[in-house]
Amino acid sequence: MKKLRYASEFMATAYEGTLDAMIERTVEIQDCLGSSRTPFSPGNSSRFARDWKGKLVDPDLLFILGEIYQLQSEIARERRERSTKSGSRFLPKKA
Repeated sequence: MKKLRYASEFMATAYEGTLDAMIERTVEIQDCLGSSRTPFSPGNSSRFARDWKGKLVDPDLLFILGEIYQLQSEIARERRERSTKSGSRFLPKKA
């Protein structure tokens, strides 16, 4: 979506405003998709644990990282539920 948006913005001047509505829509979709992202994904958490293994890192930090991951997972679940509802506005209207 990001690539489509930027490509459209790049070409917009050549089409004298005819792409503006589509660009606005891609921004809305991109915002909707972005709201469900979380920084503490399972891959990131695993990478942190692997990188820190054997180093002088307090084990409590890994526990806290797990707590943050759990909280972020809950937030992501709630955002997915909201974005599923709000994302339906991008679907074609039924006749």
